[in-house]
Amino acid sequence: MAAEQFVFTVDKNQRKEKRRKIAAVSRTVRVLNLLGIIINIAAAAFILIWGGMSETEFVYTNYDGKEEKDLLVLIFVFVGSQFILWFLFWAMQVIFDKAIYPEIGERVQESLNAGNNVLVYGYRNRWGNPDTSRVIVTIPLDRVKYEVNEAKCEVIFHGQMNSTYYDTYHPGKRTANLHPNIDSFIIVDFFSPSLIKWLGEGH
Repeated sequence: MAAEQFVFTVDKNQRKEKRRKIAAVSRTVRVLNLLGIIINIAAAAFILIWGGMSETEFVYTNYDGKEEKDLLVLIFVFVGSQFILWFLFWAMQVIFDKAIYPEIGERVQESLNAGNNVLVYGYRNRWGNPDTSRVIVTIPLDRVKYEVNEAKCEVIFHGQMNSTYYDTYHPGKRTANLHPNIDSFIIVDFFSPSLIKWLGEGH
């Protein structure tokens, strides 16, 4: 029995670092990054070749009446196109990333405590729930099994657990609307101390 009390805290730096780690193993994000590099290189080569060889584009007439290449405009178009393309691929990556891993992107105001062989994990859904709401998941460690996905920094619990949704979760004023049992739950580990390490120590 783990009688001692543990309070895990959210480490914001670890959250950012592990968010990047999770994104790095996403096939969709890797494909988007590779596609972005290929398209940007192709666009850059096209603009430079087209701008350099075209006899009508990026051309101005100088004081002597001769036509010359306007290199400043060519450079501006080149840099601008690269910026726009990289921004579009970055936005696509963010959208896909949040869709693939909603647990870490949509949970806020998280808390994690352990004692008497029970984990109590609380969070608020970022979207569609009032600021006063909380979801409290109670995980009895002696009645569940867990597996660790190191690549995604996840702990996946399997077994009999309880999840309670509160419309209002202020001290002394808690209104529970939903009280279901669940048999599977994921916690992304960016806590201090590490939940994965803590569980591995036999707690």
